[in-house]
Amino acid sequence: MTANAQYILDLPRSGYLGSLLLRISNSCAGAVHLTSELDRIVDFITKVEVIKNGSTIVKSLAGDAVQALAHFDQGVGVPDQWRTYSSNTQWAYFVINFGRYLFDKDYGLDLGAANRVELKITNTFTAATGWATSPAVDVIGKFYRGTDINPFRGYMRSEEWRSWTTVANKTEYFELPTDMRIRRILLQTISDRTNGIADCDPDDLMYTVKYGLKGHTMLVFNDSIHYLRFANWYDYGREVLTSGQAYKTADYGFPIGLARQFGWGDGAGSGDGDPASTIPTIEATDDDTITARSYEADHPINWISRGWGFHDMAVLRHDYSLDPTNWLDPEANKVVRLDITTRNSAGAADGTNKIILDRLVAG
Repeated sequence: MTANAQYILDLPRSGYLGSLLLRISNSCAGAVHLTSELDRIVDFITKVEVIKNGSTIVKSLAGDAVQALAHFDQGVGVPDQWRTYSSNTQWAYFVINFGRYLFDKDYGLDLGAANRVELKITNTFTAATGWATSPAVDVIGKFYRGTDINPFRGYMRSEEWRSWTTVANKTEYFELPTDMRIRRILLQTISDRTNGIADCDPDDLMYTVKYGLKGHTMLVFNDSIHYLRFANWYDYGREVLTSGQAYKTADYGFPIGLARQFGWGDGAGSGDGDPASTIPTIEATDDDTITARSYEADHPINWISRGWGFHDMAVLRHDYSLDPTNWLDPEANKVVRLDITTRNSAGAADGTNKIILDRLVAG
């Protein structure tokens, strides 16, 4: 790929595509990342799109949302290399499912039904942000073989539907579109950061989420996003772990890919072969970032965290049945409303909230 540009790949003109698997790699410059606020490859993949016939959205998401959707599909995290010491090569992995999960035999994308289907990846790698200008991408297609007749009954359309900068103590009101069945609504809360440290608990950005059908006469959820993440934890029944190697000046934070961490383990790594003289001291009150209160040259911090809310996501879910006819029909339940209030707290301002829709396009 060309750095700080959009990569475009024409997909095959025919075939029954179940999923795309992407591996993106680049080398980082450790000195820049000592005080940077964005550290991981995924932070610099600002948009991943699959577009058919020039303008019809099949997928349109930031890289972290692509990984989060696959997490909820597959039940695992990501095997990314999150490390920023020296000029190490890092890797990030993305699974784009056009069905409900990898190797879904009932739902996927019929490439032959479109005049053209393109994969577009927008990246913001620059030398100034600590990256080499020669990123690379591998694209792997998973196809349904052995049939001349389209086996798919439709595909999943996933897109960032709304995004806004938060204002303290303000409510945003939304009416959801009615033209497709809704499988899942993902809510993402990204706190503003100072020196890489989150300015607030990410739960403060959606302090109240009121979600209802038929103009709120039938409430589905009415509470803090904190309790939605809590419900997701038990509903999906999945441990969420993230890990990496961070090379940071003292009192600078780094993102961990979790909205809330229950605990972590850390230790001093060695970049020059010499043992560290100190164990890094981690701030005890961090939420979706980790801050080391000590620093030793050539000794990155090895860490592993356990928590919930992968990539700061929570899910309003309608796919308890694999049968899409049982998913939410917004036309039959209109108006479907979503009201989101930010906490009355200065730290909750200037964050980013997103609403991501995952819907069925019937075949």
